[in-house]
Amino acid sequence: MAPLTDSVNPLINKHIVYEFEGLEGSDTPARYEAWCQSEETIVYKMHGGPYKGRSAYQRAFYQKLSDADEIYMISWIEEVGTTVSLVVNLKEKTINGFLAFAPGHFREREIFRADKRNPETLDQWRQLAYVDNKPIHRVPYQVFARIIEVSEGAGDLQPRTEADPYF
Repeated sequence: MAPLTDSVNPLINKHIVYEFEGLEGSDTPARYEAWCQSEETIVYKMHGGPYKGRSAYQRAFYQKLSDADEIYMISWIEEVGTTVSLVVNLKEKTINGFLAFAPGHFREREIFRADKRNPETLDQWRQLAYVDNKPIHRVPYQVFARIIEVSEGAGDLQPRTEADPYF
């Protein structure tokens, strides 16, 4: 991974609470919170929407998109094969994103409402990325969220430790 540049330093240790509108399977806004724990880790929890209760962390990639504004891209790939890329505009308090869900997200919603730190849960999530030992296709989504709050630190989120595997 490329070294963290000074341009994304302001994003590290930010705790962002946001709501997605119109996520598949949800009639109400899907409230999420995310903490940019370090230059390589994002920690998040879902408090509403179809995956309410999911708590996870991922190896994250950060990039500043605008020198004049507080606009960043955060991207990661999950163990289930889902790809996430979010454009976070701290000044305008918006998030635009592209998500490519593994179909298991739709078939196995109950499995996703758990904590990744549980070894059994992590193993189940990993298995959803494959069918017959082959990677599966993805279902693309473009999403929009409003940022509700920005603060510093983990809040109630549990930090990823060296003992917690990414995949």
